[in-house]
Amino acid sequence: MSGPGEPAGSSQIIPPGSTPCRELLRAVADALTLPDPAEADELACLRLRSERADHACTCLRRFLSHRENGSAEMVIEAQILRGLISGLPPGIIRPAP
Repeated sequence: MSGPGEPAGSSQIIPPGSTPCRELLRAVADALTLPDPAEADELACLRLRSERADHACTCLRRFLSHRENGSAEMVIEAQILRGLISGLPPGIIRPAP
């Protein structure tokens, strides 16, 4: 069950000690983190980072476009972003702690 102030069902999504905001920010940071370009083709890394950044910006803009959005929508956007990024070549995707 969710605790007070948590979105319904969020206890399964938000690890103990975290918050919806931290989870969204962690998803954005993970989306923008790539392997060291020295280990890979620099142009491919730049293209991948650009695509990942576009996904992150889309999720952030969608969240920010509605003033009434809150914790539940933050969690949803983090899930959407992680799903979008999982379909791209690997970068750093950490499971939520």
